[in-house]
Amino acid sequence: MRMHCKRDASHTMTYDYGGTGHIWDEGVITTPPTYDEYGEKTLRCKNCNATKTEKVLPTKYTFTVTVVPPTCTEDGYTMHKCNEDDSFSYKDNIVHSTGHRAAKRVIEPTCKEEGRTEIYCIVCGEVSSTFDVTPKKDHTWDNGVVTTEPTAEKDGVKTYTCTVCNETKTETIPRLNGSGK
Repeated sequence: MRMHCKRDASHTMTYDYGGTGHIWDEGVITTPPTYDEYGEKTLRCKNCNATKTEKVLPTKYTFTVTVVPPTCTEDGYTMHKCNEDDSFSYKDNIVHSTGHRAAKRVIEPTCKEEGRTEIYCIVCGEVSSTFDVTPKKDHTWDNGVVTTEPTAEKDGVKTYTCTVCNETKTETIPRLNGSGK
């Protein structure tokens, strides 16, 4: 940029702000690769029309492409895995991690777990903090089922099942008193 003095046009100052950097297009194959020989691709700058060339791998190299989406904590990318020579494998199209999205939830106590309030990520479920912990509740037992009938020789068994978590407990039913023993 050149600036001129308002009082005397012969006084000038020149400032160099540097370029905006090259922004390359996708390029055009100028020399197609063969099975064993490299080809060449010419790329053109969208800002200044400068050009540069890049090698194009021989066609014997094939790639398996896998898109890995970003997570809350890890960047996403496209993986190009060379099937013939891993040294040609590369990642591109990097997408930055999304970061956690926090929310609060209240979990009521049950007979299986304590109650609590949590701050968690609504995307990945990671819990960042827990507070207001309340103790577990007692089991809620059903009326029970006789699973082994008592006899004069042997005690019986009654099995109760928790209607919330399906845990079971047993109770002894005394043997029958009718055999004269």
